[in-house]
Amino acid sequence: VVAELVGDVAELGRKVEEVKLLPGGRFELPGTAQLDDLRERLDMEFDLKDDEVSTIAGFLMVRLGRVPEKGDRVTVGHYEVRVEEVDGPRVNKVRVEPKAPTVPAPSTPVGPSGPTDAASGPKS
Repeated sequence: VVAELVGDVAELGRKVEEVKLLPGGRFELPGTAQLDDLRERLDMEFDLKDDEVSTIAGFLMVRLGRVPEKGDRVTVGHYEVRVEEVDGPRVNKVRVEPKAPTVPAPSTPVGPSGPTDAASGPKS
């Protein structure tokens, strides 16, 4: 009955961290941001075993295999997660940016005798 009135008791003590929206679809958030919140807000999926870690800082530590340092980057789906600020072993601030779409290199037309120059035709 209590859960129906005030919500899940486990959720009562959990602080929802502030996610700042930045220009260009980027986000800034504290290292203590909960992975569940990021899944919901940013549609991010983390390749972790159930309950392995619960915060973005913990995820970075697991993914890197060490204590994260300023400037470390990890790709998560369509996002790049970058460590912006640390205090000893603690990750204080993280930036999440959409990955730039990869653009294929322009192809060079190849004629019977090799590459062609559009202005002069096939090379002789």
